[in-house]
Amino acid sequence: ASDGDNWNDDSPKCRELLESAILPLTRYFAYIQVAEPEQNLWTEYMQLIESHPHFAMKKVQSAAEIYPVFRELYEKQVHA
Repeated sequence: ASDGDNWNDDSPKCRELLESAILPLTRYFAYIQVAEPEQNLWTEYMQLIESHPHFAMKKVQSAAEIYPVFRELYEKQVHA
């Protein structure tokens, strides 16, 4: 979970690192942003959603919402 506040020049580097070094090694990766409005890191990470089905993103309005969102993101999937 992050506030998403990042230097504009760093956000593309974070996205590239996530895409090239982290996502290939993980079965599932979730990013939660605790901030409104959207921050530049959110905008960068949105570029990865369609091409990486094991990457999830959620936003929360306050820190109190983080735990329920974690439960939602990591709930057990029932496969038929």
